[in-house]
Amino acid sequence: MLRKRLLHSPGTALHIAPETRDRRICETKTYGQAICSLQNAVHDYLFFDPVSCIRILHMINSTKRILSEGLWEKTGAESGITDGKTCRSKNNQYMKRDKSKMLFQISAACGCSIGRIRSNNEDNFYFDGKSLTEENTGLSGYIVKKVYLEKEVLFGVFDGMGGEEYGEKASYAAVESITEKADRCNRFAVGPRAFMLELCGEMNRRICRRRNELLVSRMGTTAAMLLFVPDEVYACNLGDSRVYRLRDNELSQISVDDVERVPEGVHRKAGLTQFLGIPEDELALEPHIVKCELKRGDIYLICSDGLTDMVSNLDICMILRQHISVKQNVQHLISKAMQNGGRDNTTAIVIRID
Repeated sequence: MLRKRLLHSPGTALHIAPETRDRRICETKTYGQAICSLQNAVHDYLFFDPVSCIRILHMINSTKRILSEGLWEKTGAESGITDGKTCRSKNNQYMKRDKSKMLFQISAACGCSIGRIRSNNEDNFYFDGKSLTEENTGLSGYIVKKVYLEKEVLFGVFDGMGGEEYGEKASYAAVESITEKADRCNRFAVGPRAFMLELCGEMNRRICRRRNELLVSRMGTTAAMLLFVPDEVYACNLGDSRVYRLRDNELSQISVDDVERVPEGVHRKAGLTQFLGIPEDELALEPHIVKCELKRGDIYLICSDGLTDMVSNLDICMILRQHISVKQNVQHLISKAMQNGGRDNTTAIVIRID
């Protein structure tokens, strides 16, 4: 019934954008094209699954913005909406919408260095489907990506811990879980926040199972992730891997450091109070999840403590402010960490919103 109402109710469009009922917007040609886009999306994504209506909410918000900004262009005769799959007109021709005006675009780059001291790499990452193998020495180069936000895109950094080779096993178990859950994310069977919570729980359980198989007492990993959806981004973290955002040349930390309070005068690295790999009967997992609206020009950074222990926030800000590519941002950040000692594995992902 919900699907039928959305696809065929003649009043649907008026309920979507009541604030835009002027002659320019409500003209049949312009108005029909906009609603046709929404109806096609409903037809393609609903699949009789009411939960998937979450996606429709994002489409409605996008349509409101499209209508209010007058981004639709008409080239044909009066349009008519006859079903949920097609939008016909007398000439059956409409100018294709301009993606650059309607959708956010992201440019992203990833780098991972073993550092100058360590002989093994306990860092791993998830870069929209790409990650390192369990045994690795970091990336020899850089991974780059540029894509319109027509669907969900996920990035993450994981800093394993446990001594010997157990750190990389923990971080690899985390990215394995994401790979298996990626289809669930892309189909948006649950909302973004619920998906992130579910993903953290699954990663935690997998690492605990792996720890029991290896008969070790301590094995875990931090997690810092960004899930991009068409109009928003969700940040999620556990541990001391961080998420930053540069907006209007001001750097802010979005993530929360899960670390112990170290007494003044004590010179040691603070222990973690939250991480992936905690048995459920010992401590409740409490991921920090923050939703942010997307804004063109924003730059996001996800990184392990191999970067933040070696490079100050001021230097990070100065590097991200430079008018260079995201790949060059990553190169400069990792190079700065190596220049300052490179005592730990270092991973950085930079994403710019265009």
